[in-house]
Amino acid sequence: MPVPQAATKKVEQATALADAKKEIKQQAASALLKETTQQNRGFAAQTAALKPPKVGGQPEPAPDPKKDPAVNPNTESEHVKGATYEAVKGKAFVKGAGDEKDIDPNDVSQGQLGDCYFVAALAALAKQSPETLRSRVKENGDGTYTVTFHEGGDVVVDGRFPMKNGNVQFASKGDETPAEGAELWVMLIEKAWAKLKGGYEDIRGSKVRMSSTDAMQAITGKETKVLRPGSMNEAELFTVLADAEAKGWPATLGVKNLTDANEIKAAKATGLVPNHAFAILKVDKAGKTLTLYNPWGAEYKVPPITFDTLSKYVQNIQINKD
Repeated sequence: MPVPQAATKKVEQATALADAKKEIKQQAASALLKETTQQNRGFAAQTAALKPPKVGGQPEPAPDPKKDPAVNPNTESEHVKGATYEAVKGKAFVKGAGDEKDIDPNDVSQGQLGDCYFVAALAALAKQSPETLRSRVKENGDGTYTVTFHEGGDVVVDGRFPMKNGNVQFASKGDETPAEGAELWVMLIEKAWAKLKGGYEDIRGSKVRMSSTDAMQAITGKETKVLRPGSMNEAELFTVLADAEAKGWPATLGVKNLTDANEIKAAKATGLVPNHAFAILKVDKAGKTLTLYNPWGAEYKVPPITFDTLSKYVQNIQINKD
């Protein structure tokens, strides 16, 4: 029996209405994704905001924001407001004058963000395991880079960074040459870490959430051993540290969060900054001292640190083992 014309017309009208609603939803989703990207919202927020349209009754797989270089981490942080993304001409790795290798601890300069735990880890890896860092940053040939973490996997970013008045706001450029431009590896890895966690403020030391013991383990996947200088004697501590250096294991240390004004002044007199992380560059087992790198930058020199200073002011030492 044929379908009556009135019924057919109603079916056609209902179908047209459904198609129109579907198109409106698709347009709204596309506009929302564009808006959130322009606002530099973290990829987690963008994923939650975008509901993929249905095709044939099945949802299309949502795009992975970690792999989209156009999705940038939120720039708003405790000390930086109103930064915008601008391109920085350069390469991942640039060898500076006097450097033994293109990847060097002196490439690390922290910037206006409290992520010393992370950039100190980069300086320690640059000293003891530069090839690990090289293997973690891949130039894709189209102005984008893939940064690989043990915690979080691959994250794709481009060469645009948060800037104000022409100045990079967070981790700074490394070496720079007229031909190659700025060295970007520290900035790229920090940006990828911020993108992975949602924004730059989300990687601040007091806010970051990670399953790894420390940042070195989050990058390399290797076990991090934690030492408490106050619970070891001088010979024990320097034997362990010298052994780690000989094996090429990177190490960092964290200074206690001191509150007494006199203690803070005394700690700073030794070169240590309260509630701050440093990379260990050299262990002098015979002289019982450590040479440290302050991730604020190479210009911030730290005198050799003795055992007495370590046991008094250092909370912990992290060694990233093979």
